[in-house]
This record gives sequence, C-alpha cells and structure tokens, in this order.
Amino acid sequence: MRSWRRGHARLSPSAAGEVVGAGRVLEHLPAVAAAFADGQVTAEQVAVVAPVVTDARRAAVAEQGVNLVLEEPLLSSV
Repeated sequence: MRSWRRGHARLSPSAAGEVVGAGRVLEHLPAVAAAFADGQVTAEQVAVVAPVVTDARRAAVAEQGVNLVLEEPLLSSV
C-alpha cells in the first residue's frame, strides 16, 4: 500500500507510511475514526496515536482483559 501511495499519490516514503499507519489506527479505533470523519480529530492527532496502537500493544492490552474499543472514546475526548 505504501508503494502505491508513493507512486500514484506522489507521497514521500515517510508521508505514505503515516497515511497507512493512520488508516490502521482508524480501523481499530472506531470512536477516533468517527471523530476524525467529523473533523474533531486531525490527521496530525491520528499520527500521534498511530505509534501507540501497534498490533503488539493491542495484543498485550487484550491479554490483560481490557477492551480497547470500550476505553477508546477517552482518546477522542482528550
């Protein structure tokens, strides 16, 4: 996906990576995605959350019995 964004959208490698990372974050955090769609959360704010919401971290949270989707509205209200 990054290579497509670089070639077709003419984004730099780092910008393409940020777009893909933001998309992955929005895929897993529906409240943040809704706030982003409404314009309440900016792309820059999603980019800040992206490094935190990795697969490994989501798995670790799930192992602790925390439902990230239930806790996630707190992220979009900060």
